[in-house]
Amino acid sequence: MRVSLTRRILGTPWPLVAGVLVVVALGAAYAPLGVSVAIVTASLACALIRTFGLKRGLWYLAVATLPLRQIMSIRLVGSVDLFIGDLLILALFADEVYRSGIRDLWERSSTFRIAAVIVLLSFAGLYRAFHPLWGFVSVYVIAVQVALFYIARRLIRSGPDARRTILAVVAGVVPSMLYGLYQASLPHGAALPEWSLHLTAYGPAGEPHLRIFSTLPHPLRFSHYLSMVVGLSLGLLFASLGSVKRAFVIAAGSVAVYCNLLTYSIGGALAMVVAAVAAFLATARRGAVLLVVAAAISLVFFVPTTLGTRVERLVGGQSSSAVARLITYQQSLDILRDHPIRGVGWGAIRSSLEGEYRLVRSYVVAFVAENYFLQRGLALGIPGILLYVAICVLFFRNALRSRDGPADAPWPRAAILAGGTAFYVQAQFMPSTDASVNYLAWVLLAMAEGMYEATAGARTARGAIPTKAEGGAAGGPASSDGAAVARGGS
Repeated sequence: MRVSLTRRILGTPWPLVAGVLVVVALGAAYAPLGVSVAIVTASLACALIRTFGLKRGLWYLAVATLPLRQIMSIRLVGSVDLFIGDLLILALFADEVYRSGIRDLWERSSTFRIAAVIVLLSFAGLYRAFHPLWGFVSVYVIAVQVALFYIARRLIRSGPDARRTILAVVAGVVPSMLYGLYQASLPHGAALPEWSLHLTAYGPAGEPHLRIFSTLPHPLRFSHYLSMVVGLSLGLLFASLGSVKRAFVIAAGSVAVYCNLLTYSIGGALAMVVAAVAAFLATARRGAVLLVVAAAISLVFFVPTTLGTRVERLVGGQSSSAVARLITYQQSLDILRDHPIRGVGWGAIRSSLEGEYRLVRSYVVAFVAENYFLQRGLALGIPGILLYVAICVLFFRNALRSRDGPADAPWPRAAILAGGTAFYVQAQFMPSTDASVNYLAWVLLAMAEGMYEATAGARTARGAIPTKAEGGAAGGPASSDGAAVARGGS
C-alpha cells in the first residue's frame, strides 16, 4: 500500500526540526539573543531525544550546537569561560569510557594514539607558559577534542550514523547563519556583540562593509566553519537522502556559501572551491561534474564586489594582510629555529611574538602563526608539527582508500572528504585555534577512520580463507568490523 507524502514526512523527525527553525526565526526577531539560544537549544534537545533516544539525541545535540559555543558560556574568571557544550561532551565521554573502556580503541586507532601523545606533550609544555591560564585553556580544548574523537568513534559505527551526524552539523549551523544574515543587514557601525572583533572590508569606492562573525569570536573562524559545512553539504548531495532532506541540504548549503562570502575571506572562497572539487573526485556520478560547474559559475556571478576588490589587491601586491602573513611566517620560523624540539608552550606564543621575536610594530600583524601546522609547531616544536601532519595524512589515507560500503547503508564518503579538505585548505592561511572548528574537524577525523576500518574490514573478510579458528566453513569468515563492534559495546 502506497503511503502519502504527507504521512511519510510526518513519520520523520524533520517536522520537529522545522518547528525548531521556526522558533529560531521568531526568537531572533522578537527575543534577546541569549533567550533565543536557550529556546533553540531546549527545543532541539527535546526533538532529538524524542526521536533518537537519550544518548544519541545528546550526541546530535552536542555536534549541532558547536557553532553556538561562544554564546552558550558562563564567564568564570578574567577571560576564562565555562562552555555548556563542553560539559555535555565530557559527560558523554565519561559514560562511554565507563561502558567500553579505552584499550580497544587504543589498539585499533592510530589517530587516537597520536592524539594522546599530543595531549601529553601539551601538558608537559605548560611549565614554560608565560601566561599559565592561557596555556591551560588551550590544553583543555585539545583534550576535549580528543574526547570528542573518542565519542565519535564509539557512536558512529555505520554509514547512516555518519550521515545523521553530518545532518545534525548542517542543521545546527542554521541559527548562526540566520544571525549572520541579520548582522549583514545592519548599517555599518551599528551596535554588535562584544564576543568578536569587528572587522571591516572596503569596497571599490572605499565603502565599509562589516565582515560578519555571527556566533563565533572572529569572522575568519565563522568562515572556516562555514567552509566545512559547504563541503559537507556538497558531499551529502551524493548520499542516500530523501527528497525532503536533500532539499534542506541544498538550501542550507546555499545559505552557507552566501554567508561565507559575506565574511569576505579569500581563504574561505578558495576552501569552498577545493571542497567542491574534492566532492567531485570522491564520487563517480556524472552529476558531480554539473554540480562543480554550477558551483563555480555561482561563485563568479555572486561574489560580492568587496571580496573581488580584496582579491584584486592581493593579486596586485597591495594587500596588507598578505604582507602581515609573511611577517608572521618569518617570526614563527625564528621561534622554531631557537626552540626546535619543545617549542615555547601553549601559554607563551603571544608573549614570544610580542617580545623578542617581534619584527615590526603594526596592528595588522597578529601575534599568532597564520598557519595551522606552524601554530602547533610554536607550541610543541617540530615534533608537534610532525604529529599533526601525521594526523592529516591519516585522514586523507582513510578518506581516499575507503569505499562507500554496503549499498543499503553507504558511508557519506564524499561529504567526509570534502568537509575535511575544506578544513585543511583554509587552515593553511590561519592558526585555526577556534574550538568549534577544531571540534568539527576531529569528528570528521573519527568518521574517516571508522569508515576506513569498516570498509577495509569488510574487504578483508570477503577475501579471507575460512579457517576453523574463524568459525569454519559452516560459520564463514569472521568479520573484523563485526568483531570490532562487538568489542566496542553499545
